[in-house]
Amino acid sequence: SSSLKHRQELIGQYRELINEHFLKLKTPRDYADLLHITANYLSGVCKEVTGKPAGQLIRERIILEAKRLILHTPLTIS
Repeated sequence: SSSLKHRQELIGQYRELINEHFLKLKTPRDYADLLHITANYLSGVCKEVTGKPAGQLIRERIILEAKRLILHTPLTIS
């Protein structure tokens, strides 16, 4: 339905914003503000579309970056 399509597009926008801003924006509320929606709405849509809470997508992106830095730089885990 168009409603589901809209929610999926919203999560796509959310993921794009996370990729752009994960180093400085850490909470779903930060991203909800950029999307001009409430944090509760973002959280509900995220859970519905991905099966995960909104904050989990942010944490997963931060972890992905940490893994990338460990693998592709001389940095140590500490």
